Amino acid sequence: MRAMGKIIGIILVLLGLAAVVWPVLAGVASVLYLAVALVVAGVAELFQAYRIKGAGYKTLWTIFGIITILCGTSLWVHPLIGISFIVMILAGYFIVDGVFRIFAAFIKSERRIWYVFNGIISLLLGYLVFSMLMSKPFAADWILGTFFGINLIFKGFTIIAINSKYRN
Repeated sequence: MRAMGKIIGIILVLLGLAAVVWPVLAGVASVLYLAVALVVAGVAELFQAYRIKGAGYKTLWTIFGIITILCGTSLWVHPLIGISFIVMILAGYFIVDGVFRIFAAFIKSERRIWYVFNGIISLLLGYLVFSMLMSKPFAADWILGTFFGINLIFKGFTIIAINSKYRN
């Protein structure tokens, strides 16, 4: 199992490095992926609306499907606006992730330092993303890829370090 953990850590580090090297591409790619996922989900909801019995449920599923498809289509057509929105959510994610990782340090006493370290990095990234977005709102296109990449790099190294300490 240690080898699998190290492999996952290395993959995260490599994905993080790619996102840091090509931040705008990573940001746009993630928004386009989300757009496709939303359109597919919307089509599935419309299919469910077709299959379900009862006019009220049929109407609700149809509305949900149309809204989901419209959201996915708007992200596809305007990915940079989507990036700005996702960057705001990412700032919140980093802050919550940091708090929970630090909290996890008090549960996992053997490798506490790694959880605290990763939590502090996530909190700092959340603060930096939020403050940069407030001061330079048009920087969102590279913030998403860069900061998400940094987070992946540190998570990868944390997973590698934790799996290096396991004993059989």
